Amino acid sequence: MNNLLFLILCVIVFVSCNSTEPDNTNNNYESVEEFFPLKIGNKWEYSFKTESENAIIERIIKNNIIHEDGSNIWGFTEAVKVYNPDPNEPIAGYNTFKTDGLFFYSSDKDTMFPGTTILCRKELVLKSPVEVGTEWETNSGVVCRIEDISEYNVLDKIFPNTVLVVSKINQNIDSLWYSLNIGLVKRVLNVGIGTDYQSTSIWELRDYSLL
Repeated sequence: MNNLLFLILCVIVFVSCNSTEPDNTNNNYESVEEFFPLKIGNKWEYSFKTESENAIIERIIKNNIIHEDGSNIWGFTEAVKVYNPDPNEPIAGYNTFKTDGLFFYSSDKDTMFPGTTILCRKELVLKSPVEVGTEWETNSGVVCRIEDISEYNVLDKIFPNTVLVVSKINQNIDSLWYSLNIGLVKRVLNVGIGTDYQSTSIWELRDYSLL
C-alpha cells in the first residue's frame, strides 16, 4: 500500500513540474535586433498600393553612421541609413538600436528642416521586450502596442514568428508586421478614419536579400 501511495505521489509531482514549465507558444523574444536586421547591404522590395497607385518600393541599407556629439542632442552610434534608390521617393531615414528598442530618425542632425519650424523626428518604433502587450508612446504622441506574435501570410509566403505593432493617433492607425530575422514584411496605414479624406496605403514584402 505504501508503495502504491508513493507511486501516486511521484506521478502528481511529475505532472505538476511539467505544468509549470514555460509556455513557448506565444513566441516571445527579448531582442529587438532579431526583428530588424540592420546590416549594410540588406535589401527589401515591397509591393505598394493605394486607392489610386501601384508601385514597387525598394529599401536598401546604404551606409553606417557613427555620430554622437554636441551638435546632436539625441545622439546615436552605429546607426544605419535606409534609403530608396528612386529619387522620386523620400529618404527612409536612419535607424539605430538602443537599450530599450529600435529608433527611427528622419535626419542625422537635431536641426530644423530648411525653411520650416519642424524638428527632425526621433521615434521609438519597436520596444523591448518583444512580447504581446508591450506598449509605448512616441515623441509625437503616437501610442504603439505589440498586439500579436504569430504566423502571417504575405503575398502567398508564410512568415512565422512575426510581430504585429499597431500605432494609433487621432484618426490614423498604422499596422506594421516585423518577421524574425527578416524585418518589415507588411505595413497597412489607414489615414483619416471616419472622415471624408480616408485613405489606405499597403506595403507588402515581395522579395528581399539579407547578408
